[in-house]
Amino acid sequence: MLERLVAFALAQRLFVAFGVLLLVGAGLVMLPALPIDAFPDVSPVQVKVIMKAPGLTPEVEQRITVPIELELLGLPNKKILRSTTKYALADIIAAVAALAAAGYGYTQLGKTFMPTIRRMARS
Repeated sequence: MLERLVAFALAQRLFVAFGVLLLVGAGLVMLPALPIDAFPDVSPVQVKVIMKAPGLTPEVEQRITVPIELELLGLPNKKILRSTTKYALADIIAAVAALAAAGYGYTQLGKTFMPTIRRMARS
């Protein structure tokens, strides 16, 4: 098999040279579109949820932060879940694995998070 390939390459030099030039040209055309960063971003994909509840200052932790955290605990590929509650403001950060695409975290959060928001709005 390899002998036949070498024999073909030697017999059809012009065809092989044209193929090589075609591949080099395609590489040069695609070179500017390569995403090369001097300092690559190695942080995980993070989804940040900030909720304001001006009338619920003492109960923000119980009525907003805890239900949202409980829903986000089941988020697939979740690595980190942090929350801070201060002065009627709930700040929740969920980080998904680096293997997941950037849009994946937002999609999963929307699927998990929206039923909780609807339930909280009704009560």
